[in-house]
Amino acid sequence: MQVTLCVRYRLLHSAEKGNPLTSYFAGNSDNEIFLILSWKKSSQLVEFHCCQGRVVMRVAVNSELYRWHHVCLAFDLTTRKYWLAHDDLYQEGDLPVTGAEPLEVYGRGRLVLGQEIDNLHGGMSYHQSIHGDVADYQLFETVLDPSYLKEYARCGSPSTDAQPLLFFDEAMTVFSVEGSANVSQVLLRDLCHVEESNKLFMLPEKLDFQSSREACAMMKGSMALPTSSEMNKEIFDEIVRFNDVCVEAYGTIYWLGFKGVASSGQWLTLEGNTTLSWDNLANGYDTPEEDQLCASVGGADFPLIWYSTPCQYAICPLCNFTATPAFRVRGLCKDSQMDRSLFLLGYKNNKPHFQGPLYVSVFWEEENATWAVTHRAEESLTAYMEADAANAYPIGLRTWTFTGDSCGVSQTSLLITACGASEYTCSDGGCIPKAKRCDLAVDCSDQSDELNCDLALVPPGYSVEMPPPRAQDAPVPVRLAVEITSVRSIDILGFKMVIDVILKLFWRDSRLKMKNLRHDSTSNKVQDPKKLWLPKLRVEDGSRSLADIFPRSESLVVLREADAIPDDDTNLYEDDEYLGSANTLVLNLVNTIDFTCQFQLRQYPFDTQRCSLTFSLQDVSSVAAQLLKFAQEEAASISFPNPLAPLFLRRALSRAGLCVN
Repeated sequence: MQVTLCVRYRLLHSAEKGNPLTSYFAGNSDNEIFLILSWKKSSQLVEFHCCQGRVVMRVAVNSELYRWHHVCLAFDLTTRKYWLAHDDLYQEGDLPVTGAEPLEVYGRGRLVLGQEIDNLHGGMSYHQSIHGDVADYQLFETVLDPSYLKEYARCGSPSTDAQPLLFFDEAMTVFSVEGSANVSQVLLRDLCHVEESNKLFMLPEKLDFQSSREACAMMKGSMALPTSSEMNKEIFDEIVRFNDVCVEAYGTIYWLGFKGVASSGQWLTLEGNTTLSWDNLANGYDTPEEDQLCASVGGADFPLIWYSTPCQYAICPLCNFTATPAFRVRGLCKDSQMDRSLFLLGYKNNKPHFQGPLYVSVFWEEENATWAVTHRAEESLTAYMEADAANAYPIGLRTWTFTGDSCGVSQTSLLITACGASEYTCSDGGCIPKAKRCDLAVDCSDQSDELNCDLALVPPGYSVEMPPPRAQDAPVPVRLAVEITSVRSIDILGFKMVIDVILKLFWRDSRLKMKNLRHDSTSNKVQDPKKLWLPKLRVEDGSRSLADIFPRSESLVVLREADAIPDDDTNLYEDDEYLGSANTLVLNLVNTIDFTCQFQLRQYPFDTQRCSLTFSLQDVSSVAAQLLKFAQEEAASISFPNPLAPLFLRRALSRAGLCVN
């Protein structure tokens, strides 16, 4: 059996379980011939299933929403070969087949386009249906030459002597149209994708120049700037419908993406800081002045003309994008039925319309004067944004009231952002590099990058009284490093010594997560150590008496020793998170210790003395935690600030002992 199947398609949404281009049921096999596009934002696959499930083939392709694509698949079940063309992709090879028996396709079945059919009567699901368009469908009972497949996939109109068994025509001769499908005529040239250098969206809100620039930037766009007379007219014809909303007393409709320098008399682009290659500035308004350093385009009364304009005037921003604007949604629970990404596509109620790849529509609802969410599969799922300003957009951190979702809460905060994976989103929607998050310097205009900067994430139920969980029933290791920095005094007659020490305790707590760790541990300071379990030291001298400890300073830092865990978009904030089980906590203590030393004075001063301190963990059993030396080869170090200290003092202390129990 030989088959060639060709179709042109455009997806407006992706079905959750795939987008069937052809589904043929026969002989109790629902995937007897099944051509489907599996679409996810991160990857797209053309899948071909055949012959009672014995053939399953998947090929990675590049498929975008909202644009036309062209695919041809030919296969020969006798030779077990296939040929596939999808846009500019072409490949051929052996079909992946299970079993050595001959391949066959059952007859007397039912073939459906745009839906997966599970039985002769239908068995169709909303989650396995195309929301989009298919055109120029052809199915031949032969394998056509690869040149035909390639030309078709490149939006050509190839010719062949073979006659298709199934095809589209104006009267839909061989297909019956059922359900909500509509039939229309379209020219082939309208289905051929042409890369657009500009995708423009008007934000019908009157803003000053700087606010307009920021509004475009938070969507990863720039302010529009026509570069030819033809483009100037095309843009004007597209946005003049916003004239009544956007034109103010100055008579202009949208800001232009350049700014003037009064001292030089030049206009410079915002993107690239270069002089204009083309302009349409009116005489008398073509030179930047101190009070008119911006420029805008005349509205319906002064069409197409550019005018120098005071930057503080309120005019609408027209944003330019190099690709379809895309946004991520953060803060949804794992069971939410909402899409976790959005695209900007057209307008609804005269404002930009955000659509999810699967189900969700986010749009301006005039009745409630706010942004709303609807779900095309679950009509009961709705949401409304609580706007803090009349011209607020859903970009950034916003509060939403939900009905009908699966998260169990009616009101929640969501972050809708165009920022990239290496960026952090300010609450107002602006983007900054992640490295500037919580760096003790304000980078967001709303200062939100320096909020919620607690390094340690403490889970519910965490107890500061309990040590970290044991791993494989072994006590939690707490390592101790001791450095003696100075000897304050030696009282020979009173058998006393006073020393300054730096104590470092190292351990890991698998209950915790840390966020935004840096390689420099001094930047990883825990703000409130009292919220965490901290090891407490007991210090005894040689007589087993408790030494007197006088704290000088204390700090808790984290050593970054492992990479961040994969991002979880249920978290509202884009903080990099690190496991407490893989990154070490370090408690730095600077103490003065006053303790007794049993000097042996029989040969004093011609002798050597030995003093000892014993460290142990307090308020925790040895089964739960164990104190260890930081490194076996390390010994306590003694440094003397005065290099001229008496020789007998150096000698007396050279054998000072430190024990860790």
